[in-house]
Amino acid sequence: MSTIISILVTYNQLLLSQINELLIFIAKNIPLKATKYDITSPKYKKLTNDMIRK
Repeated sequence: MSTIISILVTYNQLLLSQINELLIFIAKNIPLKATKYDITSPKYKKLTNDMIRK
């Protein structure tokens, strides 16, 4: 019975270390701050509607 518990504890430590490595990878490679959109950029000018002239 104690061998099963020790195996499960060892496996749990392995899983925790893998989760830790994944979190470090995510923190390094995925930016948490979203870039602000520049509304005055020509890229977004094509999305504006022209006003109807009278």
